[in-house]
Amino acid sequence: MHLIFLFGFLAVFAERGYAGSFTFCKSSDDGCLLKSIQSAITSLKSGNSEYGLKSLDPLRMDKMTFGAGRGPVQLVQNYDNVTLSGLSNMTVTKAHYDAQKKSLLFLANVPKVIQKGHYALDGKILALPVVGDGASTLTLENVDFIYNFQFEETKKGGQTYFKIKSLAHSIKPNHLTLNFENLFNGNKLLGDNMNKLVNEEWRAVYDDVEGNVETSYAEVYRKYAQDFLDKVPVDKLFLN
Repeated sequence: MHLIFLFGFLAVFAERGYAGSFTFCKSSDDGCLLKSIQSAITSLKSGNSEYGLKSLDPLRMDKMTFGAGRGPVQLVQNYDNVTLSGLSNMTVTKAHYDAQKKSLLFLANVPKVIQKGHYALDGKILALPVVGDGASTLTLENVDFIYNFQFEETKKGGQTYFKIKSLAHSIKPNHLTLNFENLFNGNKLLGDNMNKLVNEEWRAVYDDVEGNVETSYAEVYRKYAQDFLDKVPVDKLFLN
C-alpha cells in the first residue's frame, strides 16, 4: 500500500488530478514521506479553493487567544484579524507515519514566523500592570516545530473519512520579538518601556504561556487539515 499523507496528499489534490511532480510514498518510507510533506508545504502557499484550503502563507484567522500563564504573564491575550507569515519556508527534518496507530509525526524548522493582528490585553506582565488595544507584531525566529497527529475513522454517506482525533504540537523559538502599539492608551514612554522589558525578558514571558500558544496554534492547523479531510474519503488517500 502506498500513502500520500496529510500535507503530502494535500499537495497532490491541490493540483488538477494526480500531479507527477509530487512524490507517492510507501507508508514505511520515512524519507519519501519527508520529501512529500516538504513539497506540499511549498505548493500550498496560495491554498486551493476547490478543496477548501486557505492560503498557507499568509495564514489568516479571525481570532486567536493565548490564555494567562501561572508566572510572569498574568493576563489573557486576545487577537483578531490575525495573519501568520513564513510557514511556507518550513524545512521538514523528520517524518514518520504509523499505519497501525493511524498517527503522523513530523518535525520541522522555520527561519521566521511573523504574527500580525489587532490585540487587546489587560492585566500584568512581569508583575507590572499593562493595558493596551491596537496593532501587534510577534516575530518568532529559528522556530522548531513538532507535529503529532492522531487520526480516527468516521463514516459519512457510506464512505470512510479521517477525523483528526488529536494534535500534539510543540513550538520552540530560539528568539522572540514582540511589539504592541498603543499600550497604556497611547502613552509612548510607558509603551516603549514595556515593549523593551518584554523583549529583554522574552524567554521568561514565552515559557510562561508556551502551552497556551501551542494549543491555539494547534487548533489553527487542525482546522486547516480537517477542512480537506472532510472532503476526501480515506480510499482516495491511498494507492494500492
